[in-house]
Amino acid sequence: MRLAPLLLCVLIGAGGAAEPPAAPDEPALVLSDADGTRLFAARARPGDRFSIVFTHSYALSGVEEVFEAIPGGRFRLTETRYADFGAGLPHEAAAGQTMRFQNGRIVLDGYDREFGELWLRVGRVADHRLVTPSGETIHLNALAEPGTAVRVAMGEMSDG
Repeated sequence: MRLAPLLLCVLIGAGGAAEPPAAPDEPALVLSDADGTRLFAARARPGDRFSIVFTHSYALSGVEEVFEAIPGGRFRLTETRYADFGAGLPHEAAAGQTMRFQNGRIVLDGYDREFGELWLRVGRVADHRLVTPSGETIHLNALAEPGTAVRVAMGEMSDG
């Protein structure tokens, strides 16, 4: 089962230690609105992981989609973690995927999905959060009003 509809709903990242300020030309995870206005940027080198976390609108439980920055200004979906089965959430692994239970959560990995960009709408119920590679949690509703389309893409710290 593919997660295309689910991908339009989530964003958060993996943790790490505090780092010195990024140089302007360093690779970055960039959030912007439909007009191209930069809302947020965080250093994200190839191999760094980040997540989109949200509350599933039907199951009302947490979902985390984990991504990894890859060369070429792209990122890849690596796994999805969730607590409960519900509408739109996979109930079995597709070909090439594995599903396991870990720490009380369902973990689905083995995705073969790369993105140059990902658009999502800030949820009214979902409380979308971005977890950056350094572990900082950013509430998207602090950056944009609920219902606003937000673009997630790789860029540089100096891009504006």
